[in-house]
Amino acid sequence: MATWALAIVENETNNLTPYERKLLDALKADVSGNHELSLRSWRDAARLAPSWPNRWWLAMKLRDVNRPNESLTVLDSLGLREPGLLRWTPSIHHCLAKYDAEVTALDVEAARAPATANSFGMQQSYLQALAAQGKLQHIAHRLDEVVALPAEAGTTVAHLLIWPGWELDAHGHAKRALTYLPGRPIGARSEPLTISGSRRSRSIAWKRMHRLAAPRSSRCSPTRVSQQRQTISD
Repeated sequence: MATWALAIVENETNNLTPYERKLLDALKADVSGNHELSLRSWRDAARLAPSWPNRWWLAMKLRDVNRPNESLTVLDSLGLREPGLLRWTPSIHHCLAKYDAEVTALDVEAARAPATANSFGMQQSYLQALAAQGKLQHIAHRLDEVVALPAEAGTTVAHLLIWPGWELDAHGHAKRALTYLPGRPIGARSEPLTISGSRRSRSIAWKRMHRLAAPRSSRCSPTRVSQQRQTISD
């Protein structure tokens, strides 16, 4: 569909402005998976029309091609006039392994937009930062808050309980990595836990934290965690 739509625009190339041609080049490069070429086109587009949408897209593309410092610089400058755009800075701090800065940025965003502070997305970001630091007690406290949140479309409490395990494993804390929800059969790993704040959900959260701090076993080995992550993605 995207290729077809771009082909229609390409037929009108002679009627496009230089800026519009750069946008077309960027989108074509993205469709073909050439992120470096897309970055060059977004740079030109942002130079020709330095609006905040173009600069935001430039920041995201810089992130995608593993240039987080430059991406953060662009976002910080945008945030001076559009504070809402700073919501993307925590993930970039994570790319830079600046996890304290990541948590601070999340705190700032939570204070700026209180309505999002208790969203699953915000909680997942906090868990990601805390897991990267291996802060088990902080994770336990955050999980206690997570199981009391109302259900949301698109994700589940179960997903948020699993997430720290992936992050702990990815950041070299395999010994502490969370595995699957205790006692849940393989076929039900993605089953939503919709009884928010229930004893069952709270019990699952704390059982997982006890397992997190338990001595290393074959069930928590890097190989086993990797296999489990693959099973979930399948």
